[in-house]
Amino acid sequence: MKLVLVLAALSALLLLNACATDCHNQSAHGQSHRAIFAAQPVNPDAPANPAPAMFLPGNISNDIYQKRYLPSMTEKKSEKDEKLETQFGN
Repeated sequence: MKLVLVLAALSALLLLNACATDCHNQSAHGQSHRAIFAAQPVNPDAPANPAPAMFLPGNISNDIYQKRYLPSMTEKKSEKDEKLETQFGN
């Protein structure tokens, strides 16, 4: 019974010790996070501008999509993949 009480007291002390650290109460906590988000806005006055955004014509936006985004999103086949396909008859 004494062993159980001693173990309970030690575990309680260990748990309370975890709350005693002051790493999250430092004055610099979160400054890097706030600095990164402060550097992100391209146009900080954009919410105050009620004018609608300019849209690209359909053919120009389709060309941009075909040239920039589709190649970066598709996988390129290598010789190894082609050999596997012909070897197993896929």
